[in-house]
Amino acid sequence: MTKPDLYPPPHMDDLAARLAGCKVFSTLDLRKGYHQVPLREEDVEKTAIITPFGLYEYVRMPFGLRNAGQTFQRLMDRILGDLPFAFTFMDDVLLASVDHQQHESFLRVVLQRLAEQGLVLNEEKCVLGQSQVVYLGQLVSEHGVVPVPEKVSAITAHPEPVNRGQLLSFLGMINFYRKFIRGAASILRPLTDATRGKGGRATPITWSEEMKTSFLQAKEALKKATMLAHPVEGAKLSLAVDASDHHIGGVLQQWDEPRGWRPLGFFSRKLSDTEKRYSAFDRELVAAVSSVRHFRHMLEGRQFTIYTDHKPLTYALHRTTDPWSARQQRHLAYLAEMTADIQHVPGKENVVADTLSRPVAALVPATKTVALDWSSLAVQQKDDPEVLQLLASSSLQLKEVQVEGATILCDTATGAWRPLLTASFRRPAFDQVHTLAHAGVKATTRMISSRFVWPGLATDVKEWCRDCGQCSRGKVVPGQSASTVEKIDIPATRFYHIHLDVVGPLPTTATGNRYLITMVDRTSRWPEAVPVTEVDTETILQTLVSTWVARFGLPGIVTTDRGPQFTSGRWTTWCEEMGVTHKKTTAFHPQSNGMVERIHRQIKDGLRAREAKTEWDDHLPWVMLGLRAAPKDESAVSAGEAVFGQQLALPGHSHLGGTNGESVGRAPPAGIPETRRTYAEVVASPSLLDASWVYIHKGGSLKPLENRYEGPFRVVRRDPKTFTVQRGGTEEVVSKDRLKPHLGRADPQAAQPRRRGRPPGTGGV
Repeated sequence: MTKPDLYPPPHMDDLAARLAGCKVFSTLDLRKGYHQVPLREEDVEKTAIITPFGLYEYVRMPFGLRNAGQTFQRLMDRILGDLPFAFTFMDDVLLASVDHQQHESFLRVVLQRLAEQGLVLNEEKCVLGQSQVVYLGQLVSEHGVVPVPEKVSAITAHPEPVNRGQLLSFLGMINFYRKFIRGAASILRPLTDATRGKGGRATPITWSEEMKTSFLQAKEALKKATMLAHPVEGAKLSLAVDASDHHIGGVLQQWDEPRGWRPLGFFSRKLSDTEKRYSAFDRELVAAVSSVRHFRHMLEGRQFTIYTDHKPLTYALHRTTDPWSARQQRHLAYLAEMTADIQHVPGKENVVADTLSRPVAALVPATKTVALDWSSLAVQQKDDPEVLQLLASSSLQLKEVQVEGATILCDTATGAWRPLLTASFRRPAFDQVHTLAHAGVKATTRMISSRFVWPGLATDVKEWCRDCGQCSRGKVVPGQSASTVEKIDIPATRFYHIHLDVVGPLPTTATGNRYLITMVDRTSRWPEAVPVTEVDTETILQTLVSTWVARFGLPGIVTTDRGPQFTSGRWTTWCEEMGVTHKKTTAFHPQSNGMVERIHRQIKDGLRAREAKTEWDDHLPWVMLGLRAAPKDESAVSAGEAVFGQQLALPGHSHLGGTNGESVGRAPPAGIPETRRTYAEVVASPSLLDASWVYIHKGGSLKPLENRYEGPFRVVRRDPKTFTVQRGGTEEVVSKDRLKPHLGRADPQAAQPRRRGRPPGTGGV
């Protein structure tokens, strides 16, 4: 019986229109906002509620009333609505300014007005004077707006819905960030189609492969959501549109002089069954009209250009003949009211809008690559004191070599061109090689010394490896072995004897991968690792044939554990038909398959150090490259060199030939200590009692690929059995058995303790 109050709430695009040029932001939150509005005396009795202790009435506006939101929004607009620097949505207020001085004056005005009206702020949720803030589920900064990472993580971790109601809830969460996602309608089509039909929200849904792919693609698209720019008054606008057989899409863009076109928003939707039967011209016309209507609040009264890859549409507004249908007449008349500038762009150049009307394919992220600037190196070599000293007296055979138009000094003593690096180029070269799989000191030294040279290379690499925080957090000091492992004969023929095993379950990736099938050749130690969703016998056989047999031929011997996949009749039959000898390890004795078990540890250490987490299948190729390029301890030969006869090229390393211009194989390692020590000996050499910084083992049950140590933390006090360390603002006593010393000489940046309780600003989500 309550009369509806049709007071409209503000639109988020109204917020973005005020933020261009702003660099300082604050958010204010009112404490229990609705309860700060008093009720009229005659309306108090209408709010009576029943409790176990009797009847009670609200004297302040409660939550849940039909017009509560409209009433509160009207109140906030009456108080702050005339301030152009303040944006209010219910009880959340956003302030923006160009600098801190202006921001302080804005805050004084807003706080004064709120105090005059008796409104109280929630101090715990207010954020003042920041370069970026979270507001209404979006991260706002001077560069634009993007979805809040914490909200995105919650959505991407959402399990597969089991009924229609859960599916609608998931689609609702995705649609909240729809304007950030290119081609949302095309990606979500299988899921939206599944919501049709009879039945209520509890109706179960049957998942098809197309729906599973759509579900994963939607999560992946949300993780890679595009940052939307703030509209600039007077900036040049364009609207790129496109249509496919099933979907239409458009993107509103703004010209930014140094950056080019920047998106202001994305639009896409499915075509109806009737619209799917339209001609190509009509579908393109529908795409243009629908996109203009969607962005009309930004386009009305502005000059803008429509870009389309359908050339006939560019002549439609100026044709002298009548349109074919009344629908075309209406659509063309609407476009003519908004703009007369429609230009043709070839389809291959209309990338953004074309993507909106078609599914988006995920790209494999490349590892961080920084190519050496040979010109700068050549300039530095001429004036570097160390280089001049080496030229005067050195065991190196330095010669000038032309590389990409620059003349640089290279050592040719080993038969390969090894550039002589100056101080500023050494650490980037180390980072480029070491961060592939975070190999140990000796392996990293061998990889770098075979490609570059400088005085004290081995010492520098050793120090930098010890100072690598990712290695310290991701690797565990191995314990002492229980007994000597008996060696297995190494066959003379490569790829004759392979070791095979399964790793997992690992964190589920966007493509559904949870396991790794690993294979290692006993002779060359060439490793293979293939991510899969399941590890049944048929999947393992298909992977073995397509990945190994097709490239290296049938093995003579395959060693596995006694898992059910390798003791099934299907596996036995395949081995008998192919003439393959299957050797099984004894129960609870993985040392018999130690070669592949070692690869497991190296792969996990590499993924853990790269902080791959749920994207480990994207990082896997780079970790495998690092493992194949790392020389082995006993032979100083890498798996790649054993298979191909030459070293593998690594990112950022130019393919330099030998002294005769021919490619060369392994160069003798330089600067490597002869005395071999285990990793445990290397780590244990600095006494823990002398360490100023330590890492703490997390303990308990750890998730796959989770770092086993946290830190580093500064040591405050030492006792015989315990250490007192500084963790944030408190001191904590930790058992000495859980500690590992920090090996670097320079003081690292102290780690912050993990936050406990509900994250700030989540609003209970």
